Amino acid sequence: MAREWQRWQIAGQGSRLERDGQASSNLNPIAEDARQTLVTLRGPRQTIDMVLVALTDGVEVEVWADGALRRRSRFLRDTQARKYSERLAARLRVRGYRNEAALK
Repeated sequence: MAREWQRWQIAGQGSRLERDGQASSNLNPIAEDARQTLVTLRGPRQTIDMVLVALTDGVEVEVWADGALRRRSRFLRDTQARKYSERLAARLRVRGYRNEAALK
């Protein structure tokens, strides 16, 4: 439902909404400032990377599994994002994932 809501754009004056699949040209896209790989975990059949992405107005944690983006979570502060990634990594370690650096 959230994705459907994001596809709606305000067109014209007033509260008239018009659905448009194209990005609006009058809105500036959010540009990322930096990326940092927080942890790489390897399981029996899958590799998971957690990447911290610094944005102008916040921080995102991206969870990649075998090269495909699985989850993106947005936070206002860097510390919140890092704590979330540590909790997620701990849950994955319980399920059998190990740090890639420890496997070498």
